[in-house]
Amino acid sequence: MPITYGWYDEAKHIWMIEFRGHWTLDDFWRMVDACYQAIDSVAPHAFYYVTVMHGSMYLPKGAFSAIQSASSQTRPNERMHVLVGGGMIVKSFFRMRNFFMPKERLELADTLEEALAMIEQVIAQDQMQQAS
Repeated sequence: MPITYGWYDEAKHIWMIEFRGHWTLDDFWRMVDACYQAIDSVAPHAFYYVTVMHGSMYLPKGAFSAIQSASSQTRPNERMHVLVGGGMIVKSFFRMRNFFMPKERLELADTLEEALAMIEQVIAQDQMQQAS
């Protein structure tokens, strides 16, 4: 499968998506549908995305508009989305997206470990705010 996805942790707080090789927009939309079904099933607790693109520097024709369309369907319990890898073109696209859509911020990380550390930091901050 060119796109794999599922819960990274047993608590169902981190949704992991991994792109490998060549994928199609049909593959992408199947992943989006599965993702939103899973995330809606755990609402209202907060969740975090990690998208790993080490295995895929390729984007099919129409991918940018599909990503924008899927991004417009964000869930209210989404706290953070971290992109790992992706190459210069993909990262440039997301930096531009962050500039034009600052409310739907996507963070960039070089490794999965870095992405998970970023998420842990946000979780800790949220817990501190809830405690006060």
